[in-house]
Amino acid sequence: MEILKTMQNKPITSNWDIESLPNFLTEQECKNLIALGQKDLKPSEVGTAGERSINDFRKSQTTAYCDCSKQVMALKNKIADHLDVNVDQLEGLQYQFYTKGGYFKEHADYFDAHNMKKFGLASGNRIKTLMIYLNQDMEGGETMFKAVDRAYIPLKGWGLCWDNVDENGKIQMGSKHSAEKVTFGEKHIVTCWIREKAWQPELDERLYQEWKTEQDTLPPLYGNKAFAKVKTPEEVTNIVTSIMMKEKDNATKEKGITEIEGDTNLFSLDKYPEQRDRIHEIFRPFAEKIASKRLEPTHIYGLREYKNGAKLAMHRDRVSTHIVSFSVCYFKDKNWPIVIEGRDHAEYSVELEPGESLYYLGAKYEHGRPTAFEGESYINFYIHYKLKAKKAKKTKPSSHIKMI
Repeated sequence: MEILKTMQNKPITSNWDIESLPNFLTEQECKNLIALGQKDLKPSEVGTAGERSINDFRKSQTTAYCDCSKQVMALKNKIADHLDVNVDQLEGLQYQFYTKGGYFKEHADYFDAHNMKKFGLASGNRIKTLMIYLNQDMEGGETMFKAVDRAYIPLKGWGLCWDNVDENGKIQMGSKHSAEKVTFGEKHIVTCWIREKAWQPELDERLYQEWKTEQDTLPPLYGNKAFAKVKTPEEVTNIVTSIMMKEKDNATKEKGITEIEGDTNLFSLDKYPEQRDRIHEIFRPFAEKIASKRLEPTHIYGLREYKNGAKLAMHRDRVSTHIVSFSVCYFKDKNWPIVIEGRDHAEYSVELEPGESLYYLGAKYEHGRPTAFEGESYINFYIHYKLKAKKAKKTKPSSHIKMI
């Protein structure tokens, strides 16, 4: 009997395929696993956004097999041998039971970025799935891989195995699958997920809680919109004020900046390298904490004064030098909001007061001041950072920055 149901059968890419495992288990082994699984059934849960819940996305029951069973451990060892992985990379085996009308909508076994934080910080992603059918006296219940137009008919003792990520850890979108509705009888299966590293669920949970605690300290705007308004450290304000007292009559008129329309003056910091470096160092730990990246300073060009009628066109900054930036408001005689693109690609208007700064990802999201400035003077400066080499020493979080 052919396990592959006749369909259009799109060709599968050369680096991804579904392996059929004929007679992976004997009839008696299947019966024993069904009997064992029926002892402790619970409604099947669905993992969404790092949390598990019971909902109509899935209609089945589940038992988590105990490794204390000799039969379960024998099967885990058999799977590990077949896949040439360490047995400690296997999650606990799961038994799933579908009655008439049961199903599981299209889903993926791999973890997306959010679920990796919840379930994979220690153990890594689910690199493979191996699923075994324990019976075939049913109608419906096929395992459907829609992306490649393949559906597999349950056959007792047969297994299916596929990769969820490639050798570089990239997600295999073709691995999304569904359990089609059972229209007659019952369906019994065993599922095994294989991790990148040894499966350590307790450590995964502890690392997630540590990560979550750290995230709770981040500005609430950042998570939703990819920018954050923060208070400018008093030390920075004092440094800039000291420089401006010396340079107030030494501004140079800027020319040839593509994104700027109208008149602007620049108060250069070239004569003050120590003060410039100090400003970078004050902001850097906070920028690294939000971005979760090691950064190194690139530029603070100076204080720019925008004059009446000036505009700053919407633009993105250079990836090589402007990965993370701050726009620091020093003085204004009239409001002039920054317009910035959020993660949802909507535009947001942010007004800064003197003593406030805006953290943003300038190379990734568009930003500017596209409406003409109606005042006489708006002075701000920009602080830019680029990604640092991976071997960089970790910087402790700064106590200078306070969120608004």
